Amino acid sequence: MSIPAQLGALLEVSDVERPTAAASAVVELQLALGGKVAVDTPVRAARSHDRSHLPSGLPAAVVRPSSTEDVATAVRICAAHGVAVVPIGAGTGLEGGANARAGVVTIDLSGMTGILRLSPADLDVTVQAGVMKSALNAELDPHGLFFPVGPGVDASVGGMCSTRASGTTAVRYGTMRESVLGLTVVLASGDIVRTGGRARKSAAGYDLTHLFVGAEGTLGIITEVTLRVYGQPQAVSAAVCGFPSLEAASLVVQEAIQKGIPLARVELMDDTTIAAVNAYSALEVSGTASLLFEFHGTPRAVEEQTGQIQAIAVRHGGSGFEFATEETDRQRLWQARHDVLPACQALVDGAHTWSTDVCVPISRLAECIAATKQDIVASGLVAPIAGHAGDGNFHLAIVLKPGDKDALVAASALNQRLVARALSMGGTCTGEHGIGAGKMDSLRAEHPAGVGVMAAIKAALDPHSLMNPGKVLAPAGTSRRVSQTLSGRSSHPAPRPEIAALPSYSRASGLGSVTWVASSNESSVPPSSAVQNAMAAATVGLNRYPSLFGDELVAAIARRLGLGDGQVLVGAGSLTLLQQLLTAYSGPGAEVVHAWRSYEAYPILVTVAGAASTRVALDAGLRHRLDAMADAITERTKVVIVCNPNNPTGTVIQHDELLRFLRRVPANVVVVLDEAYREFTQPEEDEVALLATFPNLVVLRTFSKAYGLAGARVGYLAAAPEIVGNLRRSAPPFGLSRVAEAGAVAAWAEDEVLRDTVAGVVAGREFLAEELRNRGFRVPESGGNFVWIPVEQARELEQACVRHGVSVRAFDGEGVRVTIGGREASQAVLAAVDSWLRC
Repeated sequence: MSIPAQLGALLEVSDVERPTAAASAVVELQLALGGKVAVDTPVRAARSHDRSHLPSGLPAAVVRPSSTEDVATAVRICAAHGVAVVPIGAGTGLEGGANARAGVVTIDLSGMTGILRLSPADLDVTVQAGVMKSALNAELDPHGLFFPVGPGVDASVGGMCSTRASGTTAVRYGTMRESVLGLTVVLASGDIVRTGGRARKSAAGYDLTHLFVGAEGTLGIITEVTLRVYGQPQAVSAAVCGFPSLEAASLVVQEAIQKGIPLARVELMDDTTIAAVNAYSALEVSGTASLLFEFHGTPRAVEEQTGQIQAIAVRHGGSGFEFATEETDRQRLWQARHDVLPACQALVDGAHTWSTDVCVPISRLAECIAATKQDIVASGLVAPIAGHAGDGNFHLAIVLKPGDKDALVAASALNQRLVARALSMGGTCTGEHGIGAGKMDSLRAEHPAGVGVMAAIKAALDPHSLMNPGKVLAPAGTSRRVSQTLSGRSSHPAPRPEIAALPSYSRASGLGSVTWVASSNESSVPPSSAVQNAMAAATVGLNRYPSLFGDELVAAIARRLGLGDGQVLVGAGSLTLLQQLLTAYSGPGAEVVHAWRSYEAYPILVTVAGAASTRVALDAGLRHRLDAMADAITERTKVVIVCNPNNPTGTVIQHDELLRFLRRVPANVVVVLDEAYREFTQPEEDEVALLATFPNLVVLRTFSKAYGLAGARVGYLAAAPEIVGNLRRSAPPFGLSRVAEAGAVAAWAEDEVLRDTVAGVVAGREFLAEELRNRGFRVPESGGNFVWIPVEQARELEQACVRHGVSVRAFDGEGVRVTIGGREASQAVLAAVDSWLRC
């Protein structure tokens, strides 16, 4: 198994990434998600912005997930590095809500297009966020169903949720707020939360679903959506009618709604829009204003509705009432309405549009539009108006020539006056486009006190402002200040940001439902009776503290290794000792070099110490690239960690390779040789002997593997007296329990038991590795008590193993690690592999 092929382009440039936040995050994303991460400039540029007029920056990378788990992985990695994420779907937004900033990571959801579940009987469907509205309706159509919410362009479901979109059918079927039953959301921490459900009503707790609908990705990333769908009406009819004035057209809509006529759509266009659409779409609509209607229902109901509307229209001066009952004619009519933006752009050569919207009470719609048209004339701009007359929402498509700064200033002033007027009439600064980056000031004007509450929610869910920063609310930092203002102080103690962003170390899934545990690299053989008896005897003195530094165990280890007592330190597991060393020898501003993929605890421990990881990719054979690690050392490097054998790949560094590497490392840089699995390699040389030549070397070992004492937590390190002395000064006293020390001393003396245990593991390792190779897997030679199966669909194989009663450890996109147990456990793994290969 080689390094994922998708890393090639990145590694050609540099396979050693310095710990700048974005660069480190991109490397880890590549390692975790492989080809789902794009770093080439054309892709980053293409997915850096929506259709708004607002500026954007170039993201550091574009992640193209295929599942919620992929999104969660990406968010966790970015959070650990303090790198912001910006979700984007179809990119059809109009307020810069999906625009990137330089250095962020864009999460491109457009590839998440799965229809996860459809229940025609319950009139609901669950889809991934990247599903386009047109694709959804194509899936629903054979079942006699449809999803009615329809923005002016074909948008993704996730984007529609994020902006609380509506469109032409909102007057009858409501907006996305009414259409969403439940969500799957990835939070800023990388945790996954599922809200709502399939029930049509619920009084269970806070309405979390609608907290995220309309949040524009600032509180979490929506990955899956459960939607309400509808049966297709038996009959559909459309009509268009011209009116002498905007007021007349608005009065028709008011009267129709007051009379309870169930209009499916009613759209308003002013004279400028009518002229643009007539020219662009070859329509022949007349009048100063026009209304486009659509009616749904039974044939008789549709006929009744059209008759009622026609009568009302005639009373208000309507003329040229034309019907479209055939589907092709209706589609042509509504396509013309949806083509308003390109039609407006076509009014001026080479132009683009600044599209903005407001919403007012229906009774104020005509007045608001009339005053706005006066403002348009005064500005000298071209700005056609179209809107959803049935709910008081209308749009301006301000036509601008590129580079015309005066026009841009005038457009900004026009937009500000529009918003101020809408708010003065009891309306809102946006009916469906959202706030994005363009209307944050307008939001504060609309909800001066409410913005503080929104900021407090943002601070609670995204304390480091990593989710789509610079959108909806004020810039990063304001939310935390507002939260403290609301409560008088912070609601809870806050850790260092890098600690809060760390992923939690977790064990494999399915542990509660398996017969064999092959996921934790612990021994399947319990300690001998002599060890158990020694530990039991030690419990008699539990009322007393243990020795200060595990003195008896230190003496036993030192004698065996030919060292002085001052060269050995023991503690509660080798990880505790490594953390202690990193705390003493690295710290803020320091770098720690280690391979990757290697032990997943390394970057966590480095971060806890306040340092930064410099990760060096493994070679094509999944082995340490020691020359590259030596090249990665700078004046900031304080510690280098070498894992031998490497966890999780099992590959082994030979003695001569290590010797050459140590000669290249500066004498003031500590080299930690992590030999947790040394006993299973059966080496000829003991690297402890190198301490005499390299006083910067620290050899780290454990009793958790071959000695079978994982539950006792005992580890030791061997190093120069100066290093051990410094670590003892910083170590907590009584760090090793009396019982654990007694068990380790007894196990240390059992050479024959150790030989038998290792022989059994090695035999089982070679059996499983050979069987897997016979099935076509490129299993590397392992020196540990485990085997590495290189497979990108690691989670799928993990679940197959759980179904066969055995837990394994999956590293999604890379491989599966299987700890060697008994022959039955290996047979269960092979059965799971065979079953998975047949699928």
